[in-house]
Amino acid sequence: MAICDATDKLAGRCRVYIARANDLRTNIFAGMPVPEVQTWRLVEALSLLAILLKADEIKSFEVTNLFGQTGPFHFIKDGRSWYLWSQPMLAGYSVGFKSDLLIPFLDKQELLLAPCIYEPREQLSIIGNVLSVIEEKSKICGN
Repeated sequence: MAICDATDKLAGRCRVYIARANDLRTNIFAGMPVPEVQTWRLVEALSLLAILLKADEIKSFEVTNLFGQTGPFHFIKDGRSWYLWSQPMLAGYSVGFKSDLLIPFLDKQELLLAPCIYEPREQLSIIGNVLSVIEEKSKICGN
């Protein structure tokens, strides 16, 4: 399982636990069965671990409740401090811009403006494609 592989690669930098309690019984280990959680939670957990793997330094020594609401995790990347949450319960804002003003600015910054996908079937299709790639890569790696 890719999550086990990512956890192994994080060893020595931080420990990863399934539950809030940081006890060895909830520690993620190689060869463990895939937890019975929704697919989007597996993708979110793998995304969180991938971000931490790319960090120059991880300041938070434990990741608890990997498949639920958790964080913040403090890490350093490119000399800057970052904080990461999973499933935060924060109120947010939606900010609107006229695309004819925003697109030229983004082009100069070499950034892309992409639409949000609110259609559940399309989201599941995209996630399914990502999971297929992850599954194939884990077979190649012998996991």
